Amino acid sequence: EYLQASVFVIGYATAMFWMKCGVYPSALIGHSTGEYLAACLSGVISLEDALFLVVKRAQIISALPEGAMLAIPMKEQAKYTAATILSLYYRSNCEDVYCITTATGQNS
Repeated sequence: EYLQASVFVIGYATAMFWMKCGVYPSALIGHSTGEYLAACLSGVISLEDALFLVVKRAQIISALPEGAMLAIPMKEQAKYTAATILSLYYRSNCEDVYCITTATGQNS
């Protein structure tokens, strides 16, 4: 529950250090907690709001039932077939060679 907030705070402190040294980003992008960090650093949301969202997100995720993830290497056409058969959401612009799905419950 505290890991995501710690990652955010360390990222924020690192970014502030570099900006105090005169190094500023020309663009920002992030994944997961990094999305909130990028939004905060770019001025889209305040530090307080970003921290609130990161903590709330961690609380929600930790309250979810335990699940599993499976990554299966497969050829491009097989990804479309698997997505159709399993009714998975598939993005046609995905360039990786993996089909990723998640499951929850006792039979996971």
